[in-house]
Amino acid sequence: MEAILAWQLAIAASLIASRIVSSKVMITVALFWTAWTFVAVWLNGLIILQLGTIWGAVWTLLWLFGGRVGSSTKPDAGDRMQTKTDGRHSVPEPTFAMSSPFGAPHDMSEGTVGGLEVRAATTALKLSAWRSAFEKLNEDIRLKSERMAANQGISAELYGLRVSIEAVLKAAERELETQRKLATDPYFAKTYAKVKQQVEAARSVNGATPRPTLLGITAAPKLPADLPPFALEERVAELTRSRELLAAVKGRVMEERELRQEVDRLTESSFLLFLGTQEIVLSQHLAVLVRKSRARHGLTNSKR
Repeated sequence: MEAILAWQLAIAASLIASRIVSSKVMITVALFWTAWTFVAVWLNGLIILQLGTIWGAVWTLLWLFGGRVGSSTKPDAGDRMQTKTDGRHSVPEPTFAMSSPFGAPHDMSEGTVGGLEVRAATTALKLSAWRSAFEKLNEDIRLKSERMAANQGISAELYGLRVSIEAVLKAAERELETQRKLATDPYFAKTYAKVKQQVEAARSVNGATPRPTLLGITAAPKLPADLPPFALEERVAELTRSRELLAAVKGRVMEERELRQEVDRLTESSFLLFLGTQEIVLSQHLAVLVRKSRARHGLTNSKR
């Protein structure tokens, strides 16, 4: 979090420094930071935060100081020469005006000072609104970080489960395709036999090629009370998608006998048994989450 805040302060400082040069330079710097954000930042919350910092700072600087580099160099009411007559000839008497921090000259009359006070109060209100928006965004990022941390373990295991199943299926499909091609293409069969001899010779030196490994779920089920806000729904959705994937793969393997035989050969175990076991594990996770969640909601409603 400290690194994120440091980046935002660095961006704001660079925009303030570029505004001292000119508004065009500031816009160029802002466009550079915007492009850099889309290229280097991958988290949606951080992208929103950084874009808010960039263009919020640009808008605030333009609102405070306008689009001009500094105070106007053209003669204005404060630079005009007043004349004073002594009866014989006119003597020019210069009057001076102080430069306003907002880029426009002003005198110290009551009306102008009051206008500056109103403008300062408006600026304070707008800066307060920006601060509230950033605080809300920071809270949103904090909640998302807690949700990711709470589901990190089960998410990693579910990803490993999906990847290992897909790897076994692809390996089995490639082997079946090779066997079909060997039966129909004599030239391919001859070339394949030579390559296979070379591969087996290499295996005798380097050892056998490791077989695909199926990665199952080992994490224990969690109660809804142990999860931070919004993590429960994401966990249930991810578990549900993985269970649906297992059911679809199991149905396909049961229908395709050759595929079932090949995956069993590759894994040296019953692929269907593994799928069924993991489906039961995921169902147990979901049952704990859904049942306890409904019980908690029912207790809350009864209290109301």
